[in-house]
Amino acid sequence: MSEKHTTGPWKVSHESNGTFIRGAHGGLVASLEAGYQAMRDADARPISAAPELLEALEDLTAWMEMFPTDSQLDAVPRDGATGRERYAKARAAIRKAVETNP
Repeated sequence: MSEKHTTGPWKVSHESNGTFIRGAHGGLVASLEAGYQAMRDADARPISAAPELLEALEDLTAWMEMFPTDSQLDAVPRDGATGRERYAKARAAIRKAVETNP
């Protein structure tokens, strides 16, 4: 595992030279300077939500691990993805967010 990410919540800051994402203590997390303002705003929203999204995904996968019933994990709903496949996708996203070499 790598160093923990900058403390959240992250906030979007609009300044004259670009759009910035700042951590809970005001430190710079990301700088969005390319493109037009609406695109920078659209990019800033999911970036600034990253700490909360990671926490929610970790909580959800931990909860799923408490109820490991194969019948539920292997059920195929109408969209075609099993619970096991969804769980694997969530765990992969967590690894990508927290590990140096996921």
